[in-house]
Amino acid sequence: MAANNDAAIAAQMQKDEMNAQTDYMNSGQPIHGGQPQYGGQPQGYVGQPYNGPPQGYPGAPVQGYMVPAQAMPVSAHPAAGMPMNGMVVMTPQVDPQYQLNEDEVSVMSYRGTIKCLAIIDIVFTILGIFSGDALIFVLVMLIGPYFGYQGAKWLKPCQTMVYLVFCVCKTIGQIIIAFTSSSFWLVIFALIQIYITRIVWSFQTRMRRIGEDRLEVLRDPDFINRAIAANQDSIRFQYY
Repeated sequence: MAANNDAAIAAQMQKDEMNAQTDYMNSGQPIHGGQPQYGGQPQGYVGQPYNGPPQGYPGAPVQGYMVPAQAMPVSAHPAAGMPMNGMVVMTPQVDPQYQLNEDEVSVMSYRGTIKCLAIIDIVFTILGIFSGDALIFVLVMLIGPYFGYQGAKWLKPCQTMVYLVFCVCKTIGQIIIAFTSSSFWLVIFALIQIYITRIVWSFQTRMRRIGEDRLEVLRDPDFINRAIAANQDSIRFQYY
């Protein structure tokens, strides 16, 4: 009699389970607002089949079924490793040796600026020959921007210092000329030269803080290319 009762209970449980699955597949919604449960235990995970016996009813057979996966809301900028439309977004890892600190990022950003300023100084100094400047004077004035270009290219603090001294002397000269001539444009040129001198001074100061050992590493062209690629969001053409 007890065996018949157990068989009847098992058959009824299987029938109820089949009915529940049929209702779920017809409605397209999870049973009871979530995953089907027996004895308070979930029956499988979203998107995965479950073929084992229900928790709380050992030994009772149950037919496996698939629960449709629900779309996961993803922000516009998902974190690394988070799924997005069925894919996993991975953020490339940067080698720690190519990570640059604040001073190094500033120096790498100023390099291009200093080289451009030095080239402009070289061009205008050479044009001075056609305005009547003595050749020897032009050659002497070319020393400053030439060393400035080389100092920015190879990160040489001493050569950059020569360019800084050149800029300071040029600034003093233009200020004196601007005050003695009372010309509006000469005042503007003097202010521009002050601004240029400030940029060169900032580049020189940050390069001195880095230290010669680290500068030697930064001079390696291969390292520079890899460091710029690894810090491309931070390194940019800096003009202030």
